[in-house]
Amino acid sequence: MNYRQLCEQVDDSFHKLITEIIVREQPDSRAFGAYVEKMVKDRWIELCKTWGKAPNPHPGRRTIYDVSFTDKGHLVGIDIKSKDLDETRYSNGGICAVSNLLRFIVKEEGLLILSEFGYTISGAKVNFDYVASIPFHCLPEKIYRIENLGTGQLRLNYTLKEALPDVNWSRSRIEFCELFAKLCIGHYDKVSKVTRERRKAIEEFVESGYKKIKL
Repeated sequence: MNYRQLCEQVDDSFHKLITEIIVREQPDSRAFGAYVEKMVKDRWIELCKTWGKAPNPHPGRRTIYDVSFTDKGHLVGIDIKSKDLDETRYSNGGICAVSNLLRFIVKEEGLLILSEFGYTISGAKVNFDYVASIPFHCLPEKIYRIENLGTGQLRLNYTLKEALPDVNWSRSRIEFCELFAKLCIGHYDKVSKVTRERRKAIEEFVESGYKKIKL
């Protein structure tokens, strides 16, 4: 599968879609993301026909992608992301949990593509700056970030537009799993250290005689 060619087709179609529709400002970035997602879903069959792909039914809420199609027997899921380019407004949604990503790539042998809609707001009107679609496993290593003490939540350190010059379009999913496993191990080592420090702090709190506190 030619990842770059596929993503260029997706970007071209998504760009045409947003130029044909007037999008008004939403209450927040989450609401705007839902608006863009619905916009794509409503036209999904038509879009897949343009690409010569077989559209799949829309998945449930717990799935790591929003829309998907089948290409020569392979599952391709697209996660629709929206990015408010105004630095004074928060817009940094997570991707998914580490375990869910690896399950999708390894067990389902799926391809996850991130499609990011970068935008700014002028008055009540939304102006789209770009659409950038990139396979998750082809992103530059430095963009990946894992947060949280639990299973780990995947986030990106910068926008997909900024990542484009360093995308490794030829990286296989096996190569990705090798580098990603190291990133995960480093994260869990850090988490383990933080957990031990927090446990020690609570033990010291108990030993300090907190029960002497007068209510």
